[in-house]
Amino acid sequence: MENNLITMIKEWIEIKKGFNIRIYDVKERVSYTDTIIVCEGDNSLHIRAIADNILEEAKKNKINIYSKEGVDNA
Repeated sequence: MENNLITMIKEWIEIKKGFNIRIYDVKERVSYTDTIIVCEGDNSLHIRAIADNILEEAKKNKINIYSKEGVDNA
């Protein structure tokens, strides 16, 4: 994943007060992605707000989302 995109996603998480943001470079380990970004929130409503913000900002920036995991369970 391009560093600029990683920085943007990190900022989108921080806007909604997500914490313990971890960025994993996995391009040498898996074939389906280069980077995995994980964060925490205080409760399910907070986590949902973080996820919704990322999806909304991605759409505004014309970034295609091919997969999203855990959003429906937040």
